Amino acid sequence: MTNPEDLVLPQRARELIGRVDETHRHPGLRLDKLSQGKNQQCQSRAIDAVAACVGDPELLKELRARRATMLVRLRALRFRGTTAGPLTLHLSRAGALENAGLALHPVYGFAWLPGTGLKGMTRAWAQTLEACGEADGSVCPDRIDTVFGNGRMAGRIVFHDAWPVDWPKLERDIVNVHYGKYYRGERPPDDREDPDPSFFLTVAAGTVFDFALSDLRPADDGLLDEVAGWMRAALLHGGAGAKTAAGYGRIDAKGPASAPPQVPPRSECLLRLVSPAFLAGARRTAADCDLRPATLRGLLRWWWRTLHAGHLDCASLRCLEAEVWGDTERGGAISLSLRRQDGNGDPSSWPNNVSQGLSNNVSQGLSYISYGMNDRFCRRPGDAWRLAIAARVRKGADVPAEKLLRQAEAALWLLARHGGAGSKSRKGFGSFDDIDAGGVASLEDCLKVGADFRRLCGLEDGAGTAGSASLEKRVGPFEIETRFTNPCVVLGRTGEIYREFVRGLKRKEPDRLCMLGLPRRGAKGPGNETGRLASPLHISLACGNGGKLAVRLIGFADGDCPDARRDVLERLCEKMRHELPSETLAVPRPGRRHEAGGLPAASPLSNKQRVTAELLEDKTKKGGWKAREVETGLEGHIHNTGDVPSDSQPGDEVRLIVKSARLKDADFWWPTQEIEQRLARPAPKAKQKGQRP
Repeated sequence: MTNPEDLVLPQRARELIGRVDETHRHPGLRLDKLSQGKNQQCQSRAIDAVAACVGDPELLKELRARRATMLVRLRALRFRGTTAGPLTLHLSRAGALENAGLALHPVYGFAWLPGTGLKGMTRAWAQTLEACGEADGSVCPDRIDTVFGNGRMAGRIVFHDAWPVDWPKLERDIVNVHYGKYYRGERPPDDREDPDPSFFLTVAAGTVFDFALSDLRPADDGLLDEVAGWMRAALLHGGAGAKTAAGYGRIDAKGPASAPPQVPPRSECLLRLVSPAFLAGARRTAADCDLRPATLRGLLRWWWRTLHAGHLDCASLRCLEAEVWGDTERGGAISLSLRRQDGNGDPSSWPNNVSQGLSNNVSQGLSYISYGMNDRFCRRPGDAWRLAIAARVRKGADVPAEKLLRQAEAALWLLARHGGAGSKSRKGFGSFDDIDAGGVASLEDCLKVGADFRRLCGLEDGAGTAGSASLEKRVGPFEIETRFTNPCVVLGRTGEIYREFVRGLKRKEPDRLCMLGLPRRGAKGPGNETGRLASPLHISLACGNGGKLAVRLIGFADGDCPDARRDVLERLCEKMRHELPSETLAVPRPGRRHEAGGLPAASPLSNKQRVTAELLEDKTKKGGWKAREVETGLEGHIHNTGDVPSDSQPGDEVRLIVKSARLKDADFWWPTQEIEQRLARPAPKAKQKGQRP
């Protein structure tokens, strides 16, 4: 909160402001005039104060009614769109806070999308379609000039401001720059920098906006409908506002013309967690424990650098990276769009609701490998996100969009195969299931994609001096099969072996602890001003045959003392390859169900979860319906089978409610009003000891 006494304002103004409750102040005035941004911590508090302003929903309702009358008289074409993720725009406009602006109505204070920005966004999309070379030739320069105008004439179509349907909710968001000095050309990206957080304002996901277009010269030529289709596609695939390349600003405005005949080259896949992931946003609450597009984009940049760092110097690497991912002077050619799957459960508290029932030797190793994560929220294995990667087509560009897309696909394959997302991702947390990334199916394919791109950009392969992790100086990769299906078991045993190896180094070779990034805050010195070094060993989990998990190891011997680092990494990998498959677990305590590894396994489904299932031809002994959940393949019978419509057929996809979830099967309910009312009732309170019945 900002103390009115700290503001540089006349005494009378400070007194008047002090009389108004913080939550009832004008959001725009609060952001631009009544905020202080001395540092990021102060900026974070100021942003929270703006987000807490409640606004005036009744005023907005009255204003929208007056606006609707105007749009009807203009014979405007109107449609609505819902934000699929956070939205931010006018981020760097002049204000009291650094790079934390937002488009708030100057009079009324609600977040809006100015028509000028919508017009520019739609024009850029139309030019992208023109560059793609549509077969029907409908998107041509003359038609674009007719719609948007040029230096000689005004355009026909008017792009009205987009207003929210309800008073929009604002939220604090964060971007963590991990390699600020590298991007400024001051040092290589060698995992020694401290993250530099930057807080800013966003409009929350799920906000509905009302869009409108009108024609200055109305005609029955279908132009208005065509431009509305361009605009819907631009909102959905390109995004509105700032940080669209990082997945912000995607708006789902469905309509008859929402899918253009041709879109820029894109690749889609499903990212599914194999191990728990410590994900967090600016608030570190359960609500923002989610995989963010900006986080994923940063991870892809890191793995992309491993393709090229072994052949280029630091300046050439930074220039090539800007060509693909952008920098402060130009936007990136690669943009991401990320959507959470409907079947994802709620985040869980670590380790309370995730790793219960572990034997002592496993739980100790798990505590070691997840050090510092207690009481953090995490996503469970099985949670998934739908990812779309697009390469922006640039007219007259030297590098084809397909080649740029292949760079992102190679980085994505490496991330899913050997990396992870969130905190402790180098220790095996946040691992993803293997994916099919275009034509990239092996490490050799990745290396070939990198070499082809460097040749296309006119860069000769040399001795890499970029100082970053490179695949040319890797240790491994190794894959170790285990007999366990519970990721907490595998992570616990991996952590125990890791701890034993570190203890041995500490006793016999303490000077080599730094080769593993230990201690976590080491000695500061030239080239290591922060005393920090991230671990060069990446541990990830993968699903193997029969659901059994495998551990993958890959290390990078670049940086200081590469021979010594390679020796330490090879010894650690060899210890894990020798001991991990032969590990035995303590006998489980009686009275508790355990899997083959001696530990409880969790069902991928949860009770009361709404799922999509397929009706099976096989029936129960009494002729009742059976169903198979689409994502997990778990089968079971529908308890209230009499409520299934009589015209249902085997093979129909239906929505069901999980009645009881188990490791190998599940039972379902057919959704009815009675079932919904039963689930909505609060659970009965447990009777206290000694309480009368």
